[in-house]
Amino acid sequence: MYGRFVIDNFRGIDHIELDRMAPVNLLVGENGSGKTTVLEALWIHATPSLAGALDAPNRVRVLPPYAAAPWTWLFPNGQTHCPVKLLGTAGGNTWTFTLEEGEVEGPLIVAPPGPSDLTPPSGVLQTLAPSSTARAITGRVQTGDGGVRVATAHVTPLGMAISDFSPSPVRVSATFDSPVGRLVQSVANQYSDTVVRHRDEAVLEVVKALDPDIRGLSVLSSPLGAEVAAEFMDGRRVPVKLVGGGAQAILWYACESALADPGAVLLIDEIENGIHHSKLERMWRSLGRLWQSSSIQTVVTTHSRECLEAALQTFGDEEILVHRFARVKGGVKAVTYTRDMALASLQSDMELR
Repeated sequence: MYGRFVIDNFRGIDHIELDRMAPVNLLVGENGSGKTTVLEALWIHATPSLAGALDAPNRVRVLPPYAAAPWTWLFPNGQTHCPVKLLGTAGGNTWTFTLEEGEVEGPLIVAPPGPSDLTPPSGVLQTLAPSSTARAITGRVQTGDGGVRVATAHVTPLGMAISDFSPSPVRVSATFDSPVGRLVQSVANQYSDTVVRHRDEAVLEVVKALDPDIRGLSVLSSPLGAEVAAEFMDGRRVPVKLVGGGAQAILWYACESALADPGAVLLIDEIENGIHHSKLERMWRSLGRLWQSSSIQTVVTTHSRECLEAALQTFGDEEILVHRFARVKGGVKAVTYTRDMALASLQSDMELR
């Protein structure tokens, strides 16, 4: 569980410090204030991997396939001469992940692009690409005890060769959920995994918070793929996607939570999407029970005042913090509110969203 997190020169954030983090953390603020960027930074820092970091913009933002050098989106305003630095404390350990671009000299051995990830296939080819078309990316993980691990990547238009970090003892299991990730097939796969691991009853309890008439869940298969169906008290069997976007979202959150390792960090972007305000408190209560049972820490973004109020009504003083982000001259500012401070601010009609 993270207790502190510091970001320097990452995407649109020049510097912010979250000196306190709770089991449940709500990130609020206007569009473009850096909320999703914080989720990305936590995801990259949690399990340091150079390949994962370089591919993060494609996985999180879903950049178009023609986007050149997608890792440049990790640097402030694409300025790769400014090193990225992510420092966090979790589970009694402190480690810093840095990412910087350097010069390339001489011939390189690079791998041709693979069919999906940035992970190179076994075969490699040699190129004499000049430095103007080749780049070197270096990642470092420095631990609190002074240990340093280094990873490098050589990148040319023909592909990438990565020498990644050796296994590190400082890691946190982290899962990132964004609206674009909630594909029907993905949800079906996740729910099937909960059935195999006997966690499907926990998932059902969360889904019933949206509609108590749902008595069960099952997987429907067709030539077009699999999807999860909701079984109602009157015998109807309805694909969850037809029950509504909120049902699909809650089912995804429940599956991710049920499958997470104890002590994991769950990162959720725009948690309120598709969910009616009258269901929000039930959603928080049912998910909160699931998170507490596995000691899961959550960091979520929201634009909804109703969602924020429902969370503050659900969790106790020691269970939740609200981090408000705002664009100010020269960068991004973050202010942390306790539950009492946030409630008082809302009662005085202060804008927190």
